[in-house]
Amino acid sequence: MEEIKVKYFSDDVEELCYVAGKSDWIDLSAAEEVSLRAGDFRLIPLGVAIALPEGYEAHLAPRSSTFKNFGILQTNSVGVVDYSYRGDNDQWRMPVYATRDVTIPKGARICQFRIVENQPALRFTRVESLGGPDRGGFGYTGIRGGAGMAKLVLCSQSPRRQELLRQMGVSDFDVRVPQVEETVPQGLSPRETVERISREKAAGARKLCGPGEVFLTADTMVFLDGERLGKPRDEADALRMLTALQGREHSVCTGVTVGRDNTLLTRSEETFVRFLPATEERLRRYIASGEPMDKAGAYGIQGLGAVLVEGIRGDYSNVVGLPIPLLAEMLREFGIPVL
Repeated sequence: MEEIKVKYFSDDVEELCYVAGKSDWIDLSAAEEVSLRAGDFRLIPLGVAIALPEGYEAHLAPRSSTFKNFGILQTNSVGVVDYSYRGDNDQWRMPVYATRDVTIPKGARICQFRIVENQPALRFTRVESLGGPDRGGFGYTGIRGGAGMAKLVLCSQSPRRQELLRQMGVSDFDVRVPQVEETVPQGLSPRETVERISREKAAGARKLCGPGEVFLTADTMVFLDGERLGKPRDEADALRMLTALQGREHSVCTGVTVGRDNTLLTRSEETFVRFLPATEERLRRYIASGEPMDKAGAYGIQGLGAVLVEGIRGDYSNVVGLPIPLLAEMLREFGIPVL
């Protein structure tokens, strides 16, 4: 077994532990409490410096729960630490971007690493044929053992939902948009409302899909005091909505339906968003940007609208348009594994 020298930058940094037979990924924790506002970039110290053996490098990646728990993204996707980083001050750090206001406590496990040998010298040869059977797709979207993995059909024209799917690692999907007239009876709760509409969309989506195809529909709405705030009709309507939201907390609900043939699964997620107080002048400047006009509640938290938000309680991705952790569970039930 290789012996690795590790310098800890304080006595209370959790010591690294390799558990044979469980996983070759080793957890790393924040070495100090870090408070971030939405849009902040920070290098979070991890409290260790490691002298890797010559010929090896370490790959650092977020833990699967990091985004859900803290709303942070590792900006370089996968960090690489090579043999040359072996000095006493070469403390490892995680470069992150905050998608929401958050405080990461000291000792919180936020990333993980594994040590691998450097890639050997390679020579690439151009050929006309690789000589093997086609697998198709990328990662879990391809074909395994000759059996076809389910392919997803996103029944939404929202570019935000397309980007969220790619963020989940689901990159091989078709986009087909059904034409559906939405009807909402009185007396439904916010969750019941978005679930009903997503199922109505699913009924239209089914007609666009062939046997065995998995389809996804979703509906996101903003609710304030029980009132549905849809997309604004015009700038005056956008100002009315934003004026009502400023300085207060509202909820954002997304209903999600995943289906195949005659099987449907519908669930929903609710997130609470608090707006900062804002003057009419500031709201009008935001409306003049054009961003509010195609968004429920007249704002986009993933864009300029983030400057109006004081904080959220719940899943950030749900506010953008698709609750990633919930959707990942649903897709697994239809043969589309995520992680």
